[in-house]
This record gives sequence, C-alpha cells and structure tokens, in this order.
Amino acid sequence: MAALAPSFAILPRCIGVLFVLAFVWASSVYPFHATPLGPLLLIYGAALLWRPPLWLFAVPVLLAALDLAPWTGWFFLEEVDLVLMLTCAIGYLRASHLVRHARLPPPLMVCLLLMALGSGYACYHAIQPVAALDANAFSNYLSRYNGLRLLKSWIWPLALLPLMLCHTGPALVRVRTHFMPGMLCALGVVALAATWERWAFPGLWDFASDYRTSAPFSSMHTGGAALDGFLALATPLIGLWLTRRAQPHQVCAALVLLTGATYAGLSTFSRGLYLAYACAALLAAGLLLVRARLRATLTLSRVALSLALLCVSSLALAALFVSSGYRGLAALLVLIGAGMFVGGTASVVQLPALLACSALIGAGTLALLTLGNATSAGPLAAPYVLFVGAAAVLLYCVWRVRTPHVWSAACLIAFACMAQATAAIAYHWAGPDGLKGVAPALAMTCIAATFHAIRRPAWPVPRSMAASVLAGLIVLGVAIPVAVSYHAHARFASAAIDLDTRLRHWRQTLQMMDSDLATHAFGMGLGSYPARYFWHNPARDQPASFAYIDEDGRRFLRLASAAYGIGYGEVIRILQRLAIERNSSYLVALDLRRRDVHATLQAAVCERQLLYPQNCVALPFGLRSPVGIWTHMATVVKSGQLDGANWPLSAPTQLEMAVLGEQASIDIDNVSVTALKSGAELVRNGNFSHANDYWFFSSDRHHLPWHVKNLEVYLLFELGWTGLLTFCLMIVISLATLTRRALAGDSAATAYAAAICAFLVVGQFDSLLDVPRLTLLFILFLVATLLLAYPVGSGQER
Repeated sequence: MAALAPSFAILPRCIGVLFVLAFVWASSVYPFHATPLGPLLLIYGAALLWRPPLWLFAVPVLLAALDLAPWTGWFFLEEVDLVLMLTCAIGYLRASHLVRHARLPPPLMVCLLLMALGSGYACYHAIQPVAALDANAFSNYLSRYNGLRLLKSWIWPLALLPLMLCHTGPALVRVRTHFMPGMLCALGVVALAATWERWAFPGLWDFASDYRTSAPFSSMHTGGAALDGFLALATPLIGLWLTRRAQPHQVCAALVLLTGATYAGLSTFSRGLYLAYACAALLAAGLLLVRARLRATLTLSRVALSLALLCVSSLALAALFVSSGYRGLAALLVLIGAGMFVGGTASVVQLPALLACSALIGAGTLALLTLGNATSAGPLAAPYVLFVGAAAVLLYCVWRVRTPHVWSAACLIAFACMAQATAAIAYHWAGPDGLKGVAPALAMTCIAATFHAIRRPAWPVPRSMAASVLAGLIVLGVAIPVAVSYHAHARFASAAIDLDTRLRHWRQTLQMMDSDLATHAFGMGLGSYPARYFWHNPARDQPASFAYIDEDGRRFLRLASAAYGIGYGEVIRILQRLAIERNSSYLVALDLRRRDVHATLQAAVCERQLLYPQNCVALPFGLRSPVGIWTHMATVVKSGQLDGANWPLSAPTQLEMAVLGEQASIDIDNVSVTALKSGAELVRNGNFSHANDYWFFSSDRHHLPWHVKNLEVYLLFELGWTGLLTFCLMIVISLATLTRRALAGDSAATAYAAAICAFLVVGQFDSLLDVPRLTLLFILFLVATLLLAYPVGSGQER
C-alpha cells in the first residue's frame, strides 16, 4: 500500500501535535522527584526517533515493569501514560513516512469500538453529577472520576492501533521479532522482581508463610490478582521459544525464563492461577493432540503412556522430596533427564555386561571417595562428588564422543554411577528413610533408561525434544516443594469456604445495581463499584477510608476506621517510602487531632513492599493527644536493622499510619522524619499541600470493598449487558480464530490461545479489567495475535 498522500498527511501530524501538548502538560504536573522516569523518557524518546517500531518491544515491557505509584502516590495519571503519549507523539508525527502492513479482522475492530464507546458512556454516567476537582478527585477510588482512570485502558488501544498496523512490517514480522519478545522480556522482569521480593521478605524457600507477592503491580495495594493475570497471560508464550525451530540461545533463555516464571507463579499460592496454568496446558495439549491425530502422527497408546509416566514420576519425586529434601530431589531430576536420553544405540546383548561393569565402577568409586572423604560434609561429601563427576562424564560423552558403541557404553556406565550416587545422597541426607523414598523413583528411572537403550525403545525421545523434557523437569522441580508445603495444603483446604464467600460477594454485587432498564443495559458506570460498595453494600459494612481536608487555610489527611464483623485486616494504611539508614537515629514528628475518644493512631516504620510488613519499629503516638485539639507530637526512634537507603539490595522501608477504633477518625498534618546525624528531611509533602504526592495507601487483607472478584460480574456491573456481551463476542472471535490457525499447523497460535484461556480463568476469580495497565496489555496482545497481513502490496518504510 502506498504511503499517505500529502492531502492526508496533515491529519496524523495534527494528532501528533495534540499528543505532544498532552505530554508536555502531563510532564508539568507529574511528580518526577526521586524517580528514574525523566532519564527513562529521554532514552525512550531517542530510541523511537532512531527506530520508531521499537515501541512494539518496549511498551509491553514498560506496561508490566514500570510502576512508580508506591513512590509518587499517583495512580490516575501514571508513568505509562507519559510513555504512551510520547509513543503516539513520535509515531504520528512520523506517520507520513509509514505504509500500512496489517489489518484487523472487521468483527474484532467493531468489538473494540463498541467497548470504547460503551466505556466512554459508562464513564460519563459515573461522573454525573460532576464533582468538584478538589484534592480527592484524583487520589481516591471513591472519587466520581475513578472511571477516567479505567477509561484509558480502552482508549489507548485505539490510539496505538494505527501505529501497530504500520509498524508490524511485511508479513507481520515484528509481531514475532518485537512484540512477543517484549512480552517474554516483561515476564522475565516480573519473575525477577517476584523472586527478589520472596528473597527479601519471607525467604526463597519459605513456603509456609502466607506472604502475598505483588512484584511490580502496585494495583495490588488493595488486593486483586494483577500479578496472577499477567503471569497467566505471559507464561504460555514461553512455548514460542521451546519449539523445534527455535535457536539454541532462545531455548536456553526460555528454560531460564521458565524457571523464574514457574517459581513466581507457584509461590503466589493463588489457586486461580494454578487452575489457569492447568487449563492452558490442557488446551495447548488438546490442540496439539487433535492436530497430530488429524495428521495420523500420534497414537493414543503413546499419549496414555506419557501421562502415566508423568503421574508416577510426580508422585515418586514428591515422596523423595519429603524424605531427602532439595538435594535428593535435584539429583533425581538430573538423573531422570539423563535417563530419557541415554542409550539408543546399545543392543540388548550389550546391556548386562555394561550394567555389571558400571555397577562395579560406581561401587568402587563411591567406596574410594568415602574413604578419602570420611569427614567431609555438605556438597563435598562423597555421594555429591561421585554424582557430579559421573554427570560430567555423561555430558562429555553425549556431546564429544562420536563412536556409537563407545558412546553407549560410557553413557550407561556414567548413568549407573549417577543412580548409585543418587541413592547415596538420599542416605547421606536422611538415612534409611531416604533410601525408602528414593527407591521407587530410582527403580522406575533405571527401568526406563534400560528400555530406552533397546533398539526399539518404548517411547522415543529425540534430541529435538530435549527442550521439552528439560522444561518438564524444571516445572516438576519447582512445583513439588510448593505442592507439599504447609501453606499450599491450607490454601486448598479452605477452597470450598473461599468459593462460597466469592459466590455470596457476586450475588451482593448484583444486588447493589439499580433495577431500571438503562442500568441493566449500560451498567452502573465505569469505576463506580468501590463507591457503590462503600455506600450501599448489603452487609452494611463500613470500609475504612481516607480524605484530604481543607480547613482554616490548611490541608491535612483524615483517616477513618472501618466497621466490619470479620476482625483484623480492614484498616487502610497511608504509606511513604523512606531512605532509612541502618543503626541511625531519627526524629519523627507530626500534628495530630483525634476526632473520637476511641481513635488510636497506629504508626510505625517497617520493611514493606506493598501488603505485608516485617521488622517494624513502632511509633508511640497512640492515645497521648486530647480529643478535638491539634497536638504536636515527636519521638526519637532507632532504625536498628532497617536499611531502606540501600534498596533494592535490601527490603524497602516505609512510614505507615493507620487509625484503630470503632468508627473512629484522626486528622494528621505536618509529618516529618529527620535524620539526627545529618539533619536531612526524609518525608516529602509532609503537610499534604500536594494531596497524595508521594503518599500511597494499602489495605492488607480485606479486598472485597475494592474488587468485584469476577470478570463477567464486573463487566455486567459497570458496563451492563452491552459491555459484557461485546467483550464475550470479542473473546469468542479471538479464540475461534486462533484455534483454527492452531489446527492448521500454526504452533504460535496454540501458545496465544493458551495465554488468553489462562487469563480468562484467572478472571473467574478476580476482576482483572479494573487494572488499566493490565487491561491495555491484554487488549494489545489480543490485537497483535489476530492481525492479518495487508493483502495489497508489501512496501517498506521509507
């Protein structure tokens, strides 16, 4: 298709100018202080001027990873909005240099337009009557303007769509080379953030704690499942780099990424995410099986044999982990991986001699090592030395030895030595109980390897499937410690009770809707659920709240407690991150006015990522002030081991304040934290003159006042039947199109369909679409996977 004609080139440039003006305005009001956003925008803008299509890679990464709300306090106008404004500004100003390479299926385009129009109307309906633009207008989910925050997620896809149609390149090549790698890179960043958070707070291997990982998703400050939704959407895409046509570096990257993503996902202990993973795997396996059956390349006996092997292996590995811990599990996983590929050229006649020889060699080596290391312990003990040495020999033989018979003999001998060393590791770790745990798995592995050494193996595992086998072992290695943990058992034991709570919450949500025809058709209004629950929930609960009050020429923060019948966990905490140094003294001061006799200020400096704190230093501001009178209070505290100044090497440190008491409230002003050594003031906007700048809030445990907890009920409540049916139609069109492509032989379509399915499964237990950046990422993913190459011409960019 030809480039834009001069008569039409002026329109994109006008749109680009509008985005430039919007970017300038947003930059003038956004709190950049102490954030890396300014340099990041400069680098990103320079990269787009150099290569405009780079946004296809960068935007998925930034949508998932760039979240500065805990530092800035801003969640209406977000940093990603500035990124997208800059993207559209540069993209549209250079639109005259572009040609169209892709098109969107008309039904999907119609659905997107209808969702945007319906969301716009629902947002307008929620704003009416128009409220004053005061300090609470864009700092609170209870604001009438909350719909504007959510409307962005349906407007931005329409703004980016023309650029995507041009920048995908001929044959949609940049969907494969830019957008999907961007999604995988985003998954890597999120997995790394989740792993760091587990390390900094409960510990990497502490699976008994109920700690809830949030990673870079600050929207989880009031609960929700933004992290679960992203992991469900992105993790199946790892399959794109585990295919036979993938390059070796892609396969290695995929295996590393799979390890991090599996750990990040399973350590959330989210039952909805577990179910999403299972459904995605079943859908992908089902599509692959149907396609294989259509091509007559797979028999049901092989499928049944593989499933049986997987189940037996999982049970055996779980039993081994209980008795022998991580070392025994790791050794057996490596042994199973070796057993799947060892042999293949040795005849049945060779097997007895080779096995006898390997048994003698392994026993002799273990005896010598035991005598030589009689006092050794830990990783230098004899079983570990034998295992590592045998594994090194096997690996060398697989990759370097070329003579078939030598290859088979050496590999079988090394494999048998590894098997003996695995049993010795289990005994070294847990004594006789370790041998009982390892015996079934060891026998099964050795039998499988022996069968595989026959010229007609029971199940062939060519080297081209090595990545898939290794991926399966990685998933088992991460899943088993989580599955046998105390917290996992507790979570699944309470599944029925939690499901009943969700069902009751969904019914109450629908009861809060007005009964007129217009509401059923178009909903209560975009972003209206938190305020509706606050004022009209059927249980007559009163959620905790906060507000910025202007009175007598001063602005201050008012915190109000909740009235629930469920006990602890319903308070709202106001937070600000502080650069606290270890073993230092600080003067903490504030002005306080108790409005009720029962009101108590709970203040502390804690290590906190978002939801759950640790190592808190309490501040004694509880009941020392009179009721109704402003009182200045100050105290000196020792930081102890708190070390927020060295974040991210250590856990971030935050000042947090909450009010306790039955239907009580407290006014707070002039908050200050001063380092006695240097005199530096650590608190920004301590007098709340700029409302929520640098102040954030969280609600640790009771999340029903903020989230509908079901995607369909959420759409029905806020957008009505029109929005719900339109969204369902969009999903049906997407899945039907991807299923047809998958059955036709497109392996990428299988991964895309599995990703969408997993996202929707998580959506059965959480709203998801009430998180703007996650909604935008999902819509962009949906559009990218369903784009069609433009049928006319194949011109390049100028």
